[in-house]
Amino acid sequence: MERGVTYVLQNYETAPGRVAAGAVPFLQLFGTVGSGWLVVKAALAAEARAKLEGDATGFYASKVLVATHYARHILPLAHSYLVSVLEGADSTLAFDVACL
Repeated sequence: MERGVTYVLQNYETAPGRVAAGAVPFLQLFGTVGSGWLVVKAALAAEARAKLEGDATGFYASKVLVATHYARHILPLAHSYLVSVLEGADSTLAFDVACL
């Protein structure tokens, strides 16, 4: 995430087209990482509550399972979004709009 933000901040004035070409993957990166943070935050809170109250229904355990699933199946996509932000502008800008 930090590398993506740094890229945008360092290039938006001198190469706005390149930054704009990575706008969608940047938003996907931001959403994926931000959602991961929220899922982990919920899982940590659930673990703390389960220690205090118990977890007879399995509700709190399910929060941890969701966080684990997210970390293994969704969060790895963040790297590919970052690659698109940092290296994808050339192919995007190469399109001839008239040919689309």
